[in-house]
Amino acid sequence: KTPTAVFQKKQAEVGAGEFAKKYQETQEAAQAAQKSDVILNDTLSALDDKSVYTGASGETVLETKKKIAGLQDQFPWLKNVTPEWLTPSKEGIAKTELLKSGAIKSVLEAAGGRFGAGFSDGDRRAMEIASFGIGTSREGNIKIVKQAQAANQRIKEIARMQNEYIQRKGVLDAGFNQELEQYAKSHPLFNAEGNPIEEGGSAAGTSSGKTKSGLNWSVK
Repeated sequence: KTPTAVFQKKQAEVGAGEFAKKYQETQEAAQAAQKSDVILNDTLSALDDKSVYTGASGETVLETKKKIAGLQDQFPWLKNVTPEWLTPSKEGIAKTELLKSGAIKSVLEAAGGRFGAGFSDGDRRAMEIASFGIGTSREGNIKIVKQAQAANQRIKEIARMQNEYIQRKGVLDAGFNQELEQYAKSHPLFNAEGNPIEEGGSAAGTSSGKTKSGLNWSVK
């Protein structure tokens, strides 16, 4: 929600127009994070598909599968002589193409770009969004998506904290930044290895969890 007239008046009284602007930006970022979570969930579902391969030579594997699929369409009898492990899934190819898309990259970059107040220095250093892609291991990609989800969750928390602070103080001021800084220090998003703590990691441990289909994943 946008600031109310009363809130705007109080902001003006303390000369804190910049805080009103920051409030608006944070609330809009929280709404964007909510929408991007849908794409991130779809990305995890794609990574959960056994017919999707990401890792070393990911581009080569994808192109090979596409060529085999094309040959099988042209010569259906090839399906009867192609080993099962080499038989491509068209759905898997489509999902792999999705993982290559700029849309996912944009969502990941947007999540990383929200790392302002409310995130520790360690959190900022931990983000590895630049390495997402079909050339990165399945486990590595899952870790990156989990990081983006954690970043989105934090920005939504900050938006909620802003509203709670305004309810208590009637205005958004420098005191909120101080509270936010302390919160970020006492509630880091990631452990030393960059794994989301909320997903089972610890300050120096292993992050693990399950995908929607029940597939166990672990990143050390």
